[in-house]
Amino acid sequence: MATNKYSGAAFSMLLVISLHAAHAKESEYNASNVLKAVAAAEDAIQTLSVRTKSTYKLPIPNSPEKFYALQGTASCIFELAGRVRYEGRGENAGQSGLGSTEPTMALAVFNGDTVKSMSGGTDFIAGLISNDRNALPWHLDPREATTHFFGERISEQIRKYGGHIVATTQTNEGEVIVWETDPVRSDIERRMQFHIAPDLNFAVIRRSIAARYPQRDTWLEYRSVQGSKYKEASAGIWLPTEVLHQEYVVEEANAIRGARPLLMKEEHIEFSDWVTNPRVGDDVFQFDFAPGIYVTNQVTGENYQTAGISDALLKSHAKEAKDVLAPPMRNPLLKYVLFANFAIALIIALAFGLRRVWR
Repeated sequence: MATNKYSGAAFSMLLVISLHAAHAKESEYNASNVLKAVAAAEDAIQTLSVRTKSTYKLPIPNSPEKFYALQGTASCIFELAGRVRYEGRGENAGQSGLGSTEPTMALAVFNGDTVKSMSGGTDFIAGLISNDRNALPWHLDPREATTHFFGERISEQIRKYGGHIVATTQTNEGEVIVWETDPVRSDIERRMQFHIAPDLNFAVIRRSIAARYPQRDTWLEYRSVQGSKYKEASAGIWLPTEVLHQEYVVEEANAIRGARPLLMKEEHIEFSDWVTNPRVGDDVFQFDFAPGIYVTNQVTGENYQTAGISDALLKSHAKEAKDVLAPPMRNPLLKYVLFANFAIALIIALAFGLRRVWR
């Protein structure tokens, strides 16, 4: 659960005060050099491995002031260019009443083209194959806490949307350069803001996006990812040990009343055991579906159930039965009972094997 030091309102107020106080220092940094430094820090990372422990705050339906507090742990290996392996266990909102929770588990890989995942409660029961990388079952892509925002490298976001340094300020992570992109104008204006820490080799320690409605002066921040307690995981690569991720529902009424948008979700994540640029084989990004689960293949449009028992396991049972029956038996009745048990097991196994595909 996020602590008081992560209070969004308090943070925003302190940030505004700090930015005004430090605005005069912005000319000390050259924008082009800052962008090059951010890109170089991103280039230093190809692959990361990490463990996470999360508290996920989610509003209870029809009770916007009440929240589920869901816990979860995970481990993942991910390449900044694409491939992912994720394994997690945690809680989901339950079906037995408001505030109830149920266990959940997931295993997923993305091989650069296709997401393959399976999920369940205490056992895996469902599988998925999809071309959509967003089908990965995590709440926050760990790249969003390191080098990316909305699935793109931050240096690319800056190149695409431009902008300039608006201020420098002091934080617990040292001096921070505040970069603001130019507004994207449509029915609603949007702009991003990045906090870049020179003392951490130009790591981006906060990223956010805000919206402004026509004829309104107020910018409403509706998504932010704030890192803290950075450690040097390897030479020149600084990574967070804590992250606060918040998303809000933004409506024009908030701008009219000056009210804070409604919290849609909040996640406080503890990161541990960062490993930078480990050597990873292709097999890490592969797995076989568990027996007997129902699979939805969004690529081909097929739905099917995996075999309930593998051929190898069936052969293993046959061998065990043969070994038991091989020695001479003094009691003929016992022999018939064992034969009957084996026949029943064989019929069940074959039945599962035949019920494999349906549409």
